[in-house]
Amino acid sequence: MNAKRFLLALLIAGVMATTLNAQTRWSGYGRKVESATNQAATAKVSDDSLYSMAASSSTFTPISVCPSCSTQPIGINDKGLISGGYLDAGGNSHCFLLRNGNYLTFDVPGALFQEAGRSNAPGQIAGDYVDGDGIDRPFVRNADGSLSLRRGMPGASVTYAIDINNAGDITGSFTLDPNAAEGFTGYVMRGKNFILIFSYPGANVTSTFVLGWNEPGTIVGSFKTTTEGEEHGSVRSAQGKFKQIDYPGSVQTEAFGINAAGDIVGRYEDIHGVQHGFLLRNGLFTSIDSPGPNTYAWGINSRGEIVGWMFPDFSGPFTGFLAR
Repeated sequence: MNAKRFLLALLIAGVMATTLNAQTRWSGYGRKVESATNQAATAKVSDDSLYSMAASSSTFTPISVCPSCSTQPIGINDKGLISGGYLDAGGNSHCFLLRNGNYLTFDVPGALFQEAGRSNAPGQIAGDYVDGDGIDRPFVRNADGSLSLRRGMPGASVTYAIDINNAGDITGSFTLDPNAAEGFTGYVMRGKNFILIFSYPGANVTSTFVLGWNEPGTIVGSFKTTTEGEEHGSVRSAQGKFKQIDYPGSVQTEAFGINAAGDIVGRYEDIHGVQHGFLLRNGLFTSIDSPGPNTYAWGINSRGEIVGWMFPDFSGPFTGFLAR
């Protein structure tokens, strides 16, 4: 096994991917280092008659840190603060926040890779970074700009953090797999302690990805199974009950974000391999389609404002958006 350490920044399917050595790889929040379309032939098409569908009529405002940057907003809080990550022209990863039209970028000192997730009402932002040892660990950027670096799950190659509640608890997933290819498990962390660890139930589930939660405690994300290319959206209630969600007729579905009212945004892949955003509100799915033509809808606040990114194909470039 080649132990030579190297850094390879990739941006495929809206995902920042970093390979640090032959044993450690972290691919960012989306975790995909190949087009899901390449696997779609073996995935079961969803047919969920419990949901209704509608078309979107959103207005898209571009979000871009710089003209040559690939910008990926993850969240928007109720005060309108937008946060996420981007790659500069040289392929280097950075974090950003956008407030009142002004961009502020920040990095974890010495990190080989970093990404910022969502913010809470006090202005703290959850994220994660890869240190020189090739391990991905969580961090919290405080409202005053200081960074609180957290330890990851002991023995984990990746412990990513994507969301934070108003009490400062963070959530995400971790894996003990040295290649970060499977075995992801959800967690909630309070201070330095992991207070909740969970997986989507099922003997055939190989990974549980936590991708968002709201203040009442509902957690959304996705899970993968032993069937190649199969991925479904998931909802975990504050009481610990799980529910699978799929956009009707889709090949894959992921739930990315949820607001306090329970509105969920995410992405689905159709039978032609095109990626669409969606909004799920009161049992009604609404497809969100940008000029991309591929669209990922990542975050939603209480006003119904949605952020995400759009891209022409899996080679990019990726442009963030605010949809109203």
